[in-house]
Amino acid sequence: GMQGELHYLLLKCFRGSHKFIVQETSKISLLPGQPKVLECLRERDGLSPKEIGTLCGIDKSTMTSLLAKMERQKLVSRTDNREDRRAIHIWLTPQGRVYADQVAGICRRADELAQRNLTESQQKELLRLLQIVSDTFEEKISEEEKRK
Repeated sequence: GMQGELHYLLLKCFRGSHKFIVQETSKISLLPGQPKVLECLRERDGLSPKEIGTLCGIDKSTMTSLLAKMERQKLVSRTDNREDRRAIHIWLTPQGRVYADQVAGICRRADELAQRNLTESQQKELLRLLQIVSDTFEEKISEEEKRK
């Protein structure tokens, strides 16, 4: 039945991981969406709002209000390019970096929890197989988009 089907198990795993991350990040007073943005900038500081949105899977209007709130909270700052209105870059503030590091720690703990009952070779194999599944969906999606 459905309980043993891949799509259902992927969804349950995602929900479990996501719930853990949301619970832990809300303890450090971050709102939904913010941890992901901090994570993105921790990896590549100075991204444009559009790039962050693409990487985090957040739409434009949500992104705009999210970044405005994060600026007010002094988690991020922005630099504008007077010549090019589109060239806005978002940077972590020192405070934002502290939070981003905490988020990274929480995500690491979520991963450890997820894999706690697997051997090291099972963990490697799981990541390898999930990468293949992920790539397969990516290919399919980009083929569909080329047809549009």
